[in-house]
Amino acid sequence: RPVSGEGYAELKHNYRVWFGGNYAFRFVFPGHEGEGDPEDPTFASAEEEISQNIRAAGPLADPNLPPLPTELQTKLISAMRLTEQVNIMAKDLTTNLVFVSKIFRNNVTGEPDVCVLVKDGSNVETYWFLDKLDRLREVYEREWQRWERCVLTNEKYIPPAVHLFEDDGDEFIGDADVWLLSLANMMEFECSTPVVSISGRVLAHVRVKLLPLGQDGLPGPWEVGDPNDPYVDNPEELVGREIQFEVHISDVVFEPDYQMQLTQEAKDSSPFHHTHLRYKINAKDDNEPWSNTPVCRSSTMQPFFGYVETHTIAVTPEFLQHLQEGRMLLQLWGLPASFATEDVEEEEIWEDIPGIDDELARGRTELQALRNEILHSEKLLAHLR
Repeated sequence: RPVSGEGYAELKHNYRVWFGGNYAFRFVFPGHEGEGDPEDPTFASAEEEISQNIRAAGPLADPNLPPLPTELQTKLISAMRLTEQVNIMAKDLTTNLVFVSKIFRNNVTGEPDVCVLVKDGSNVETYWFLDKLDRLREVYEREWQRWERCVLTNEKYIPPAVHLFEDDGDEFIGDADVWLLSLANMMEFECSTPVVSISGRVLAHVRVKLLPLGQDGLPGPWEVGDPNDPYVDNPEELVGREIQFEVHISDVVFEPDYQMQLTQEAKDSSPFHHTHLRYKINAKDDNEPWSNTPVCRSSTMQPFFGYVETHTIAVTPEFLQHLQEGRMLLQLWGLPASFATEDVEEEEIWEDIPGIDDELARGRTELQALRNEILHSEKLLAHLR
């Protein structure tokens, strides 16, 4: 248990003492062996004790919860050690950041996982996956060693010009899902689905449309009896066939109360810029690559994408079950507004034109609509001939 209250605890023979997350000691009290634990502890047994007490002292402080799976316990302990090390360095380097290990439901795997909550003194939620903090730890350690040398030599420590605890990698904002049931009958479906953060807060809504394509690869509408109409009464008819459908992602609308830490002049701005979405039709399929929308570089409360992508999939019994019971997973990513990124030369040219991202995205949508009209016209001409 942690030493709390007045800051001291009575030690007896063979008691285990932890300093931080990596240094464990066995207390030996000669002549008083009978008052302590009879068995000599090992580092492994001390670790096991820590994992058993995680729920009482950590993020799952609920005695009614069942024990954590061994693999999750191990990952959580590693995360707690990592955040403890980084918190020490962050404090010495006079930053206002605090890192906290958290357990969350990973919607890609469908299993509990471990992430890191980054607190910067504001109300903006920032969550990192564990591998990001682990990757950046070496950067922090090098800077902390420089700070330590300054302390030892009585030199003034000058922080780096760049934000040490920020990098140019995307931040995970939240995820959303869309039920695929309409595709089991090859019917169109459109929705505005919530983007939910790791903490369970609704941050935005993303507009998505699933549009089935006919046997000729074109969208409807179809007249009654048209052989190109992909609609089926019985979803089992799809097994053994290839289906085609389009995924349309129009835009993301952030919630009004998510305008945090913004001035009156920036009231239409978002806490993020360079936002984009990626998605999987079946998140549990390791062989399916992520599909990515274009990046909206501007900081806006309504980033526009105008994304359209065609998917062709051979329907197996397993995939049909996924259509009937499963969901498509979307993830929203971006860069915090506090982080200024240096765009490539081409992007700098476009950056000078207000609203260029929205105009380009709308242009892509209009171009796709024109293509569909041309294909429809060609089909009608072929029938007339």
